[in-house]
Amino acid sequence: MARRSIETMHGLPNWPLMLTAAAAAAFLSLTESDFVTAVRHGELPPPREIAGKRLWSRPEIERCLDPASPQPTQSDPIAAAIAAHGARGLRGATL
Repeated sequence: MARRSIETMHGLPNWPLMLTAAAAAAFLSLTESDFVTAVRHGELPPPREIAGKRLWSRPEIERCLDPASPQPTQSDPIAAAIAAHGARGLRGATL
């Protein structure tokens, strides 16, 4: 599968589950600097460390901005596993 640039992802209805800071900022139509500042101030959820990379959960971002959105369920196994074990606890986990 070819890697998608942030520019080509912007119009997609289905963004990746885990986002880099640049992709998460684009998802929210923010600059990367504004996104990182919002995370630092607790306005947005913190990143998870996965495979040595800092990544943000798109469902967590969506839930943070829309408290009425559904909480993680079995249909969102990665978010549920992260919530239950933390990202560091996922090493070697079977999803």
